[in-house]
Order: sequence, then C-alpha cells, then structure tokens
Amino acid sequence: WKALTHLEIAVNEMEGQFPTEIGALKKLKKLYLQNNKFVGAFPSEIGHLGKLDTLIAGMNRFTGMPDELGNLYKLEMLGLEDNVIAGTIPTQLGWLEKLRSLELNNNKLTGPIPAELGDLYSTLRDRMDLSFNRLSGKIPTELAYLTRLRVLSLQHNYLTGQIPSELHELDRLTTFRLEGNDMSGEIPAEVCEVFDRTAPAFYSDCGEFQGGCPCCTFCCSDDDPECRCVHDGTPLQYLCYQTRTVVVPDGLV
Repeated sequence: WKALTHLEIAVNEMEGQFPTEIGALKKLKKLYLQNNKFVGAFPSEIGHLGKLDTLIAGMNRFTGMPDELGNLYKLEMLGLEDNVIAGTIPTQLGWLEKLRSLELNNNKLTGPIPAELGDLYSTLRDRMDLSFNRLSGKIPTELAYLTRLRVLSLQHNYLTGQIPSELHELDRLTTFRLEGNDMSGEIPAEVCEVFDRTAPAFYSDCGEFQGGCPCCTFCCSDDDPECRCVHDGTPLQYLCYQTRTVVVPDGLV
C-alpha cells in the first residue's frame, strides 16, 4: 500500500469519516474521492502527501478544509466542490505554486477571498470557482495577478464594493461570473475596454452598477432566474451561444 501512486474510489456509497491513515501513502500522486458520502473535516494528514498532484473530492459531505493543504506543493488540481465545507478559505492555498485549477464552489465558506490566491499567478490558468458560498468583503485587487486564468466564477456570494480596476489585466478570461452578489459603483472603464476586445462571457447584476454594465454579456436579476443576453437580436448575438469555458490541455501555456 505504501507504494500506491493512484487511488480512485469515486462514485461509490462509501461513508463515514475519511481515514487519517491516508497520510501514510507518501508516494500517492492522484486521489479521487468524488461522489461518495464522506463526512467530517478532511484529515490534516493529507498534508503529508508531498507528491500529490491531483485531489478530487467533490460531491461528498466534508465539513472542513485543513490548512495543511498548503503543504501539497506539487498539487495541480484541487476539487472540493459540492460539499458542506464551512469556515474561511485557508490562506495557505496561495502556497500551491503548481496549481492549475481550484474548485471550491457550492460549500458554506465564509469570510473574505484571500489576497494570497493572487500568488498563484504563474500556474492558475484553468479555473477558479468560488461560487455559491457565503464569501464576503471586496474582491481583492491581487486577483489581477492571475493573468493566465480562463474562468473566474464568484457568483452567488455576499461580495460588496466595486469591481477593482486592476482586473483589466485578466485579458485571457473566457468566463467571468459575478451575479448574485451586492456589488456597487461603476464598472471601471479599463475593465470594459479590455472585455470589449476579448469578449469573455461576463455575467453580472447589471442594475447594481451606476450606469449599468456596458461590457456585460449577460444581465441577471433576482426576479429572473435566467440571465438575459444583452446581445440578443443584434449582430453580436453569436456571443450569447458560444461555449466560453476553455480548459488548456497539459503542456500548453
């Protein structure tokens, strides 16, 4: 067992707490636990797996996320979506210098988005999904460092304040979702100038912003579960139907 490099027990009816003995599998590189019924906090012993590059544990009932995840320096994919994880996002995730994809959506996370996530600028390129949580505060300007990122999903939280003008640096975004928050102020002209050129699928509650949202692709509201494409019936209508989620294959910049 100690020589195991790949453990996949996904899509079973496994339940109970995940065993702390996982920390003994020092050679493990890939761990797939999704679609089970595991409960309780994810064991801190996961931090002993220094060779782990993939951790997919979505669609369980995990309640906690240990700071020791920050010790997984080789981790490229972290998926803990669709659990019931409470508490704040560990700032130690900013230590994961090889991380390409971060999915923490559909949990019960609270507190601010850690500015330390901006430290993932050299590798985080596929997606960062923090949607459908209870995150609050302002969008940290440090997210503008993630210039390789394709998908940024922050929708349905309790975020407030203005969109940072620094986000105009995110010129590779294909999807930016911000609806279902409590944003205010104006959309920075610098952001719209870039988004008008790069045409990401930009979802927001357009009515929250002073002057509306001139560079949004989709306008959403609490009264309408379907977000309305602002280009419908115009020469740019094709933007309403494009598949905007792009994941870069391994080995490509």
